[in-house]
Amino acid sequence: MFEGESESDALFRAEVRDWLEANLAEDLRNSPVKLTPAEIKPWFDQLLAQGWHAAHWPRQAGGMGASLPEQIILAEEFARIGAPETHATHALNLVGPVLIEFGTEAQKEKFLAPILNSEVIWCQGYSEPNAGSDLASLKTSAVLNGDSFVVNGQK
Repeated sequence: MFEGESESDALFRAEVRDWLEANLAEDLRNSPVKLTPAEIKPWFDQLLAQGWHAAHWPRQAGGMGASLPEQIILAEEFARIGAPETHATHALNLVGPVLIEFGTEAQKEKFLAPILNSEVIWCQGYSEPNAGSDLASLKTSAVLNGDSFVVNGQK
């Protein structure tokens, strides 16, 4: 419970806690190893059906349009029970919201459902041999060559 939690927030917390207790298999709780996408896909399918896999996404994009207090409650209750973390963090928290806000309709149609359904996993390639993750030291570049880019450097 957080300071200023309203009565409706407390009711939502109770709903989340009860649902997690009833639906998260014991063998998935507090796993000492990171589970593979195949091992946790059924769990994320349950979350998707509940509307909680991308709760912060707006309803029209497949989320629940969760308020900030609801997002906090979900995070706290998932941590409390030891729910596995998603392998789709970048996609759900970075790529999806950017597409929802700024993407074309074609991009939204092509990418949002596969992100939401965990059919695709996105990553970001920051690291380079002589730069590590120091973004100011990256040397890789891309030059437009006709209809495509020529990438120079290595990741």
